[in-house]
Amino acid sequence: MLQGDVIKIRHHDRPRSNDLNAGGYTNSRHLLAAGASGGANFLYLLTCLHLKHRLPTMVHTGEMVKSGGVISHGADYLDLFRHAPEYVDRILKGTKPADLPVQQSTKFVLVVNLKTAKALGLKIPPALLVRADEVIE
Repeated sequence: MLQGDVIKIRHHDRPRSNDLNAGGYTNSRHLLAAGASGGANFLYLLTCLHLKHRLPTMVHTGEMVKSGGVISHGADYLDLFRHAPEYVDRILKGTKPADLPVQQSTKFVLVVNLKTAKALGLKIPPALLVRADEVIE
């Protein structure tokens, strides 16, 4: 269980390059990028932020883990995108969008970056690694 302060970065308050040197994140022990997005530049800044301040980081997509986050557990976006054409087809055939059911993800992906974990001095429990869908070494 994580203890201590957790910084939550959302899309509307994502860090800028000057935030990396401001020291505002140095009093926290963990970083949670919740729903953060913003392209390659943001991923680079997030990676620099958590490595510079040695903050274990949980992110919401496997792509962000590949860019340096420690772990992610979230919806399988490829699975979601595979179902999108079904909705488009139904709309083009005359179904009102408001009449379509809201669907939630049923497939989730756990990705762990051992390379980043090692750089931060973290030990990932073997039981978690066994359950991971992808382990980056």
